[in-house]
Amino acid sequence: MRKPILTVFVLSGLVLALSLISLNCRKVYIHNGELDSTELIARAQVFVSDSILRQPNIYRSGNPHNDRTQRTREILWASAGVITFRGRPAVIAPLLFQKDIFLRTTWGGNHNFRMDNQEKLLVYQDSLLAWHAELVTTLPDTTYLSSGRQQFSGMILVDDWWGNPINKFHYTPDGRVERYNSNQNTEAAITPKKIAATIKPEMLVQTCTYIYGYNYAVGAENDGEYWVEFVGCTSMYLPETVDAGGGGSSYSGIGGGGGISANLTTAPVILSPTHIIVDIKDYLKCFQNTPGANFQVTVCVDQPSPGSRKPWIISFTDGASGSGATSAGHTYLILTENMPDGRSITRNVGFYPSKNVTPFSTPVPGVLNNDEVSPFNIAGQYSINSALFFAMLQYITNAAGDYYQVNTFNCTNFALDALVAGHIYLPHTIGYWIGGMGVDPGDLGEDIRGFDFTGMTRITTPFLHSNLGTCN
Repeated sequence: MRKPILTVFVLSGLVLALSLISLNCRKVYIHNGELDSTELIARAQVFVSDSILRQPNIYRSGNPHNDRTQRTREILWASAGVITFRGRPAVIAPLLFQKDIFLRTTWGGNHNFRMDNQEKLLVYQDSLLAWHAELVTTLPDTTYLSSGRQQFSGMILVDDWWGNPINKFHYTPDGRVERYNSNQNTEAAITPKKIAATIKPEMLVQTCTYIYGYNYAVGAENDGEYWVEFVGCTSMYLPETVDAGGGGSSYSGIGGGGGISANLTTAPVILSPTHIIVDIKDYLKCFQNTPGANFQVTVCVDQPSPGSRKPWIISFTDGASGSGATSAGHTYLILTENMPDGRSITRNVGFYPSKNVTPFSTPVPGVLNNDEVSPFNIAGQYSINSALFFAMLQYITNAAGDYYQVNTFNCTNFALDALVAGHIYLPHTIGYWIGGMGVDPGDLGEDIRGFDFTGMTRITTPFLHSNLGTCN
């Protein structure tokens, strides 16, 4: 297994002394007392500045090129926080990438992950109080993203600052922690002989995993960069020393929803609607598939912070007390049938919880709402054929009985899944908030704003979209 560049390994007291002297005259920051959060973050920043950032790029020539970790990025120390890692306080700092980088994985389904959300810098002291700095990339699987469970499952990749791989952990849905063989840097390195040396024959499962990455230039989808990163195959073994439990004491506590800002204690609240559709079949019955008609669907996004990927914001209502309300935005659909004689049928529909909820709430019955007076700041409009339009109507009708949960099935999930029923595929980009993660209006709005999707007309100027048309 490759060791991190700055790790100090101890076999005896003498070896420790020699190790501290032989680190190329780098400073070693050791503190025997307890530090408050501010001082700990400050010391971590000095360590990274002196011992990491001043070093040249020392990416090892034997490693394959890694586009994921070798990107221009900035450490956001002002947003750093303190967590518990392996039983000790550690600093976790978000990263800002020069370009908007997205990832897809073979275990994450159709979800898109933004590197700004998934990769963080972990700075910690080991049991001997020597400092370490690691890039930790958290990539959840579909089980974690769709179930609302608190226990993380998916892959966590650990690299040093220069992109040299340190560890690759697989957190399974049943609570086990597995680690990829450190020799599996290239697909060619995976051979039955090497696998047999590390795992039992009955554990041999040849499933290989990949990360697909890309970035784009706004309004110019074809100008982006794309790459594929081979992660490894399932020749895994249980690690000898992995913090698999204890909540935030393991790597799995780093990338979970809620972020790292210790001063944010307010979770977003999603309110129940005021114009509930009592009978969805009756609400949609005026769509009759008239010969010669054309059909449109418009996905409307009311972003919490227009033009931003923020999944939610706090609107302070009391400057004296600092109290305020949260806003998570909303996503809904406008459905239209235009008749040959000039008449139109229009219906607005969105998905809500039947009562006020937060990301910590258990699933509650969902309700469909008439969103004809709901605002939006960005939208994408599609013209589709009658068969796909009515397939979407069938999905919406069936969704009337679905349960709402902020992290796993919210208004944006509903809209994206309804579009899929009409063979319209938009990114499922994951955002993070206190208490969880999932698709959200902020990310969807920016995806619509930034990509020229086939068949989509982008709408940036809001318009009135009242329901039109009546029938017997």
